[in-house]
Amino acid sequence: MNPDLQQKLFDKYPKIFQERELGVSQSCMAWGPEVGDGWYSIIDLLCYSVTYTFSTSVMIDEEDGKKLGISPTTDFKGNDPRYFLSVEPPQFVATQIKEKFGGLRVYYRLEFDPKVEELLKQTGKYQDLHKIVDRYSSYMDGVVHFAEMMSYRTCEVTGGPGEMHIRSGWYKVLNRAVAKTEPYIGYEPASEINKNELP
Repeated sequence: MNPDLQQKLFDKYPKIFQERELGVSQSCMAWGPEVGDGWYSIIDLLCYSVTYTFSTSVMIDEEDGKKLGISPTTDFKGNDPRYFLSVEPPQFVATQIKEKFGGLRVYYRLEFDPKVEELLKQTGKYQDLHKIVDRYSSYMDGVVHFAEMMSYRTCEVTGGPGEMHIRSGWYKVLNRAVAKTEPYIGYEPASEINKNELP
């Protein structure tokens, strides 16, 4: 990706690309997104989508509430105080973005609030918290999967509609005009070829 587009992503999403300044021995993000300019919009939309704003909370017991410094709440009836931990969406941190077998690949980790991480270590104690974390994780996985699927229909050079092409064993999603200049040839998976040969 050209340096200007890459810098645009870094400026818009500094927390997602926080590993960009690490050395190459520490993070593959030091290389930046290793894809063509045509996938900029896909990556930009992915980053926007994982900047998740919805938060929730889970009730925890008094001992953990006090240990974590959470102020108790009481209802209007004066019942025993309850402790609610606010569960914010995790920080999505990109660790590598590249092309592989013609498609986009996004590798990442999720960073949850240290209070959430501490309670998660108490396996089985807070099932609701585990469910919330699983929902956040599933959402992020889904966004990444969708972006990767979009890349198979998007020309990596132009950003317009594209299809898989092959050249000397190298796969690339291109539009036909770009493919001719490389030169790549259209690629049809074996399953599609067999289907076309059926009577």
